[in-house]
Amino acid sequence: MRSVSKPRSANRAAKTHPAVPPPTITNFKSNIEHILSQSQTLSAMHYNYNDQHLL
Repeated sequence: MRSVSKPRSANRAAKTHPAVPPPTITNFKSNIEHILSQSQTLSAMHYNYNDQHLL
């Protein structure tokens, strides 16, 4: 019974959420740019730490 109810709940969740557009090259590029923009601060802190460590 549980194995039968699991796909039903998954189908309900998929129906309630709006249809997600298929990933395109532009979306992929924007996602990469978003990740890079977030990681720039961490990389800047990392490089600053390395520079201070070398000094």
